[in-house]
Amino acid sequence: MTVLVVDDDAGVREALEVALGAQDWRVLSAASGSAAVRLLQREQPDVVVSDVHMDRGDGFAVLACARRLPVPPAVILVSARIDPEDRSRALRMGAAAYLPKPFSLHRILALAHRRAPTEASE
Repeated sequence: MTVLVVDDDAGVREALEVALGAQDWRVLSAASGSAAVRLLQREQPDVVVSDVHMDRGDGFAVLACARRLPVPPAVILVSARIDPEDRSRALRMGAAAYLPKPFSLHRILALAHRRAPTEASE
C-alpha cells in the first residue's frame, strides 16, 4: 500500500512517515498542497493523510484532486483548527475522516488499514 503524507510541519510529517513506514507501507510525503497534487497525479496512492491549512495549496485542494483520480484514494484530513464548517465541507467532498490535531497515530493507522489492499487484489 502507498500512503501520501501532506503537512507543512516537518515534525508531523516525519512522525507519520515513521509510523506508516513501520507497517511496511510505501510512504510518500509533501510539504505543501501543491506538491501533493503533483504527487497524486504521478503516484496515485491508496491513502492520503493531509493537513487542511497550509500556505501553498490546502487540504481541500488535495482532496478535490484525489476525488478526480480514476481510483480515488481514501483521504484523511487533519487540522489544528476545529471548525465545524471545515469538517462538514471535508465530509461532503468525500473525505474518509476529518481529525483534529493533535491526532492519535493509532486512529490514522486504523483508518489507513481499512483501505489496505488485500493480498488477492495486489
